[in-house]
Amino acid sequence: MPFIEVSSGPWRGVEFLRGLAAPDDAPAGCTPLTWRHNGTARLGGFIARAQAQVLIDGTFAPEGTQRAKPDAFSLRSVTTACAGEAFVFIGEMFGRTGSIETNEPCVAAQLTIAPETELAITLNPDFEYAFVAADGDLAVNRTRVPGSSVGLVDTGHRTIGLENRSDAIAHVLILGGAPTGRD
Repeated sequence: MPFIEVSSGPWRGVEFLRGLAAPDDAPAGCTPLTWRHNGTARLGGFIARAQAQVLIDGTFAPEGTQRAKPDAFSLRSVTTACAGEAFVFIGEMFGRTGSIETNEPCVAAQLTIAPETELAITLNPDFEYAFVAADGDLAVNRTRVPGSSVGLVDTGHRTIGLENRSDAIAHVLILGGAPTGRD
């Protein structure tokens, strides 16, 4: 399966994996981050039953393999009702710090959003972001991002609205980082 280009901060692409499919080899200059819906991520290696493989610019990834299985924490909707849970793998988000280290600041976090739920999240305004919709019917600031696709947001946003418009749980991977000056 080909990678979907992301080009958001250091993040270069995403490949959605189905069933027991193994990820494709990472292109030269990129390091893979494999991700599973249960809140597990691995930088520089493969995890079994991964839902997606994300590519990060290799200059951001230190030598070796790092694995993260952080504790989940609750998310609240705009009405303060329980909206699901989140995990932070890389960088800082939601007042949490991920355990996977990178050579430059960036972020990777998972949201598991309850059905028909709307929430607002705080962003680093110096970062551009990719919202990887693994499933569900997501909307980012009211713009639809269907399952198995990616929504991109430029720098300058301090908050953003997310909606799970489906009647099932939606899994979203948030990737962010400072623009890298590429053409």
